Amino acid sequence: MIGKYSISCCAADAQYVGLYVKKNKEIKNNMWYDIKGVLKIIKDNDGNNTLAIIPSTIEEIDGKKEEQYVYPCYAYDIGLCADIEKYEIE
Repeated sequence: MIGKYSISCCAADAQYVGLYVKKNKEIKNNMWYDIKGVLKIIKDNDGNNTLAIIPSTIEEIDGKKEEQYVYPCYAYDIGLCADIEKYEIE
């Protein structure tokens, strides 16, 4: 699983959120990656449906340049979320 900690109020309420990665390359713990691919519904270890990334590319990146946490944004429709262009979200 690959993910980040999500903060909705303060650091005390941080929760890990992530997605399974059907990896074709070794993913190391505590490293940062840029993963491009498609989302697919798969069965988890308990037989439940869950989302997974089927990667087309996995690139290790420098995590010092990345935001450690994920924050909610409720203003996509008026373009106020930081880095919205970075992720090509419309």
